[in-house]
Amino acid sequence: MKDRAASLFPLVMLLLLAALTFWLNRVIQGDNPHGPQRHDPDYWVDRFEVRRFDIDGKLQHTVVADKLLHYPDDDTTVVTTPHVTYHQQPPSEIFARMAFIGKDGKEIDLSITSA
Repeated sequence: MKDRAASLFPLVMLLLLAALTFWLNRVIQGDNPHGPQRHDPDYWVDRFEVRRFDIDGKLQHTVVADKLLHYPDDDTTVVTTPHVTYHQQPPSEIFARMAFIGKDGKEIDLSITSA
């Protein structure tokens, strides 16, 4: 009987250590194992200008804005007061109060102010 208890001791200690590790992991990470998904920007840019050129080096369009915020949780971007100029004949300009750019950058929602 004494030999059996001595051979079970390491197994009991191993199970206790595994249970303690599991409990500690739950306490540290909470209910969400990937951590909390907060909607905080991971980077921002103030007063910027972006120019795009075609393959021949001719200016296609220019984007000027006051602020750009990127949010990593949903991979979206918010641009404040964007001014887009398409350099074609005749040039076209777009002004907006805010621009919301989707994940892939192909979808942009502009929010304009009414006069």
